[in-house]
Amino acid sequence: MQEPRLLNLNEMNLLFNLSGFNLLVSGEQWFDFLSRFFANFISLFILIRYIFYPNNGQSKYLFIFYMTGLMIFLISSTLDQVTLNIGIALGLFAIFGIIRFRTPPVGLKEMTYLFISIGMAVINALVEFNVAN
Repeated sequence: MQEPRLLNLNEMNLLFNLSGFNLLVSGEQWFDFLSRFFANFISLFILIRYIFYPNNGQSKYLFIFYMTGLMIFLISSTLDQVTLNIGIALGLFAIFGIIRFRTPPVGLKEMTYLFISIGMAVINALVEFNVAN
């Protein structure tokens, strides 16, 4: 029996080109993504560490706020690059709604901070920042 072997770089590029994936991303797009990611992380850090935690003192929500902001940023960044129809968008909305109703009740103040972290992640992922050269 022949042992499986790893594909070399040329074989992988051919495989991805045949399957319709375009994995080649220019350096400018990576810089734009990483700068948005850094801006998102800094804005989440300021919101959570310097606004939410001193006012509430509840450390049980810190991880949730960070991870929700991170995942919403990554999902929004991905959806910005892909064209989707309205059915997929409504399906994602329904999934988030189901998750919301299956979780234990969260206080109004904590839900407000969660909504702010989601909003900041979407803004950082989708808004065009025009920085003068």
